[in-house]
Amino acid sequence: MLKQVDLVLKKRDTGNLYASLPVKLNACLMNMADPFLANELHNRNIQPYSLFTYEMDNGIIFRLSMLHEQTAPLINACLNTKVFDVTGIPGGLEVVKTILYPEISIRDMQTAPPARAFHIQFASVTTYKREKTYKNWFALHPLLVSVSLKLKAFEGIELTEELLESAPCKTEILDYRLASQTFNIKRGHKIDGFIGEITISNSADPEQASALSLMLRYACYAGLGAKTALGMGGVVVTEV
Repeated sequence: MLKQVDLVLKKRDTGNLYASLPVKLNACLMNMADPFLANELHNRNIQPYSLFTYEMDNGIIFRLSMLHEQTAPLINACLNTKVFDVTGIPGGLEVVKTILYPEISIRDMQTAPPARAFHIQFASVTTYKREKTYKNWFALHPLLVSVSLKLKAFEGIELTEELLESAPCKTEILDYRLASQTFNIKRGHKIDGFIGEITISNSADPEQASALSLMLRYACYAGLGAKTALGMGGVVVTEV
């Protein structure tokens, strides 16, 4: 089962942090977790959770999504936390409100009818790696590859490379507003990426349409692209 929780954090000035806020919050979660779990997650190539933050007028939304029961302790930590002790923010970040969403299964995502189009909001800086460098422009194939790897690892669903490679050819960009933006991993280490929103059509081919619908629904929990456990690639997908 897939789980997701939103924490509304009291708005504070985060401009002087040497790393982006979700990186700091991930560190807080690892400090709260059992050391064995924290060490195991640190050494994983494909993470069974994702997180990101985005600012609202009345606070900061911190979203944590669970792809595997292994990370249930992280969800529980969020549900029981009143203040995140973030280095660089005196007094930490207070949790104002907690929203735990209903669980959803991968079966639910598979059986829902394919959408005709998708509006994708890149709520946090998104990137992917190509030729050993992180890229700051939208490309559907490498973003979907990241999702397919998690589907295989945690759901046992393997999508063919043919489906992944043909996705850009069988979809159309209907509208977009995107801009390049960097993400701070640590002091002196910035990653290039992009942020904004895009609307794409789905394929007329039934198999392709079902596969893309599944991947983008799953991406709402898994994130898109690289560094999703550190706060990159957080998306909100609306089916239109």
